[in-house]
Amino acid sequence: EATTTLDPINIQERVESAFGTVDGYVATQGSTATKTDTPLIETPQSISVITKDQMEAQAVDSLNSALRYTPGATGNLYGTDNRGHGLQMRGISNSSGVFYKDGLQLKESNFTLFTALDSYGAERYEILRGPASVLYGQASPGGIINYVSKRPTEENLREIELGAGSFDRYEGKFDFSGAVNADKSLLFRFTGAAHTGDTQTDFVEDDRIFIAPALTWQPDA
Repeated sequence: EATTTLDPINIQERVESAFGTVDGYVATQGSTATKTDTPLIETPQSISVITKDQMEAQAVDSLNSALRYTPGATGNLYGTDNRGHGLQMRGISNSSGVFYKDGLQLKESNFTLFTALDSYGAERYEILRGPASVLYGQASPGGIINYVSKRPTEENLREIELGAGSFDRYEGKFDFSGAVNADKSLLFRFTGAAHTGDTQTDFVEDDRIFIAPALTWQPDA
């Protein structure tokens, strides 16, 4: 009998991770509610995820602006302030344990504001509504906001942005990532942003520099 050898067919699929990039505006995985990479549909709590694509589409430049379309969470609680974030979760204002970075609690910088983290360094924001003290200890009963940092990727990433705006604002951003060696056991990511300018308030400037280097080592089992 004659046989026919077919050409090989390679199928590649990108599986979404709660710690990686989301294609589009709707995330299906989350980590804040369980501290594990868990499907949101299997998480018995109310969660919103603000993805990187959503932040880019809405020109988000801070957590306060990222929360504009998120139910139960409010930014700019005391008006525009470039020193930090004024946050409210389900009507509970700026209590300790509301703002986290990669699952670790950030304290208020001056009793009313949380330290401002640059949104360009965030892969996503996860907003968990309701009490979460079982996992996070002394957390806000209104809920928590988790800033998920960008992590190194195996795929090469080269991104540079320049911008200008009102009040003599000028900004520059860069994001580089990829593998250091051939077997991709060592990955890097180098993210940074800087801007300078005035604000709508006389004699109040808005200057900031953000640098975030990161390495991932994934040795063979």
